[in-house]
Amino acid sequence: MGTTNNQTFKNVLSLIIKSVSRK
Repeated sequence: MGTTNNQTFKNVLSLIIKSVSRK
C-alpha cells in the first residue's frame, strides 16, 4: 500500500513540476 501510494505521489509531483516548468 505504501509503495503504491508513493508511486502515485511521485507521478502527481512530476505532473505538477512539468506544469510549473511549462509556465
